[in-house]
Amino acid sequence: MAKEIKHVTGSMGIDWIGIGIAALVYMALGFIWYSKALFFPEWSRQMGLSGPKMEWYAIPGMFFAAVLYAIGLSRGILAMNLKSLTGGVLTGLAMAVCYVFMANSTKLFFAGKPILFWIDFGFQSIAGMLMGSIIGARAKLT
Repeated sequence: MAKEIKHVTGSMGIDWIGIGIAALVYMALGFIWYSKALFFPEWSRQMGLSGPKMEWYAIPGMFFAAVLYAIGLSRGILAMNLKSLTGGVLTGLAMAVCYVFMANSTKLFFAGKPILFWIDFGFQSIAGMLMGSIIGARAKLT
């Protein structure tokens, strides 16, 4: 009985190292994707920002969001038994299409900002596939 309680309240099979690596990859991709060399100028114009504005909590907040995204991917990969690089990539893409598309669709359908939508959706899709590949490949090793 003690083993069952430990399983329910413990890590529940979550690979915290994989979650951490995936979250760091998400952050690194975000720094590149939203850099001045790529999409920041258009993204900030679409957002109505006159210059780079970043509150002190932006980076820790996005890292926390990346960890949550990675945990969701991990649970999905394990629940569907897609413990492979390919399974992780497909799960990441599916989550992006099903959830990220829906969450950002107001930019496309109501705000009249299709460029902003595609910049953000493109980032989340690629990030989801990269994170899923890390988590899926690591899950296959266990």
